[in-house]
Amino acid sequence: MSMHPGATLKLLRLERGLSLRDLASRLGVSSAYLSRVENGVDACPTPPRLSAIARELEVPEQLLLDATQAVSPYVLRYAEAEPQAASLFLEIARRGLGPAGLAELQAFINERFAPLRSGAALPQDVSLAPQLAPGRLLLGFAGGGFAEALELAAGRFDPGGSELGPARFAAAFRQPVTALGRSLAVAHAALPGVAEQASLVTMEPAPPEPGPDGLPVSVLVLLISARPGPQALARITHVARLASRGLALELAQVHQPAEALARIAALEAVR
Repeated sequence: MSMHPGATLKLLRLERGLSLRDLASRLGVSSAYLSRVENGVDACPTPPRLSAIARELEVPEQLLLDATQAVSPYVLRYAEAEPQAASLFLEIARRGLGPAGLAELQAFINERFAPLRSGAALPQDVSLAPQLAPGRLLLGFAGGGFAEALELAAGRFDPGGSELGPARFAAAFRQPVTALGRSLAVAHAALPGVAEQASLVTMEPAPPEPGPDGLPVSVLVLLISARPGPQALARITHVARLASRGLALELAQVHQPAEALARIAALEAVR
């Protein structure tokens, strides 16, 4: 079953503080069209339109393209110019290379060929694994739904030098948990004075409420940012990208924090 990009686009729009009408006006489309996209009625926007959406939302373009499983126009142009590249892509797909195999292939490319020297600025690091810690992984939670999982996960955040307690962390997640598709949901909160960090819960069995693509939600990711803004939006988009890469499937039946962190890092090694 395919990813549901509309849920990600809606979450990013709301986090950006834009109404449906505001974003539609900036894009030159109707609010009715944008609503249909967000609710999964219409297909995912084309890559050029996704690029325009990324600019308006102030999120890295490639992150959004990856998160919605759209093929970058750069990749399409390259495959057209170099027919052997398309054959290589097909061979990778036929062999069913997973995160570990793709990471190994990426490492070979990095070692064998000259590094990229593009002048384009790279976004700040948004990797999830470094923001997690074994103590902020709750694996195999079987205590109920999102509310219970969120409360327990929020209690594992590090207050740092602040005087915030578990109740204050839990209260910070006032917006509903957003199911992005591919069995993953995310919640984000901005807390000034608290270090950027994340918590993750896997739920067995999954709560009865399915995600927007009909799949049961089995992974919940909580993100804490020091402030709202482009960096927070990039982190949310990256979690959506991990969902599109099958993070929930990778973490199924994993009960050791070290193994969970290793699998997350392997997914993130595929650029």
